[in-house]
Amino acid sequence: MAHFLEREAIARYWSDFVDDCEAIAADDREAGWETHLLSPGDVTPIADPPEHAGLDVLVPGETFDTLREWVEDDGRTFERTTVYRQARENVVFLLLSLYDEPTETAIYVPMTYHVGGAEAMIEAVRSSETITITLRPLSGDDAVQFGHDEPDLFLPPESTEDDA
Repeated sequence: MAHFLEREAIARYWSDFVDDCEAIAADDREAGWETHLLSPGDVTPIADPPEHAGLDVLVPGETFDTLREWVEDDGRTFERTTVYRQARENVVFLLLSLYDEPTETAIYVPMTYHVGGAEAMIEAVRSSETITITLRPLSGDDAVQFGHDEPDLFLPPESTEDDA
């Protein structure tokens, strides 16, 4: 029953969340950035191994190929990040914004996860004080990873109140 309620929460809030994501990308585009708002599929909390605990994000193959080319071939580092987080009804909504300053390229990764299904990941991330976001294609044969030293930005708020 809880899983059904969490799916209902995603359905209720997803449209507004995506609108917020699009507005953030539009603001950056107006400031001269090349922007890429991804349309990820499944997001899976990963707790093991602890040094790579975080979120595994499935992205379309063509999108993944572009990301891999930017990181591996073009040397883009996407060192600046921002995280936009909302928590609603036991679901965390995240927008990870990755910025490569030299090329003025920004990638936006919208994600959701159910808190109840992520308890092991949350514990591992809090213990290691880092979180890894892994972007991978459906084929699963490759991955691009981004590590973050402020994992609390990706986790549910400590209070029981939903973010505003």
